[in-house]
Amino acid sequence: MFVWETTRFIISKYKTTIGNIEKLFTQDYHNYSSFLECKTQVESNLVTLDKCVKLFNAVLGKYILSMMIVAFVAVVTFFHYYINSFEHRRLDINIGSTVLNILLVMFSVIVILSCDRVEKKAEELIKTCIYIQASTGDENALALANLVKELRPKFSAAGFFDINQRILPSFFSNLSTYLIIILQFKLSSL
Repeated sequence: MFVWETTRFIISKYKTTIGNIEKLFTQDYHNYSSFLECKTQVESNLVTLDKCVKLFNAVLGKYILSMMIVAFVAVVTFFHYYINSFEHRRLDINIGSTVLNILLVMFSVIVILSCDRVEKKAEELIKTCIYIQASTGDENALALANLVKELRPKFSAAGFFDINQRILPSFFSNLSTYLIIILQFKLSSL
């Protein structure tokens, strides 16, 4: 729940920053100092967001990594148990274990998709800056786009891998590989 709320907060700040950038380049500023003040505020928001993501990684990276490892091992163990029980012609369904495994996988997917939403919102901010630069020709928009690219949020599982939507196919393909190996060992023992 903490991860979900944290990423929602970061996304809302990115939305606010996108709105501020759109206002910044669509309003006609009569003096350059008010423009610079608004631009400085946007840049400050971007640096704060970068610090939030780095703090998130430092505080929750190991927790997320351990949660994903536990989910992976729990699902493999779960299937191994049911394959063993099927082999011995008894099917013991443990509802608690089943629910726990489903919840572990579900929470892992929620964390992955939450972090991915933040990365997509940052990409939207970059596209907005590039669009504004292309339509107005203002080099400040291009400078902001470059700043956002440098401060692009990357969520990490304790530095081992990035947490985004691209991890899901890898997670499930590795899971299916282990399940096939378990099935092969059980079939060869028959």
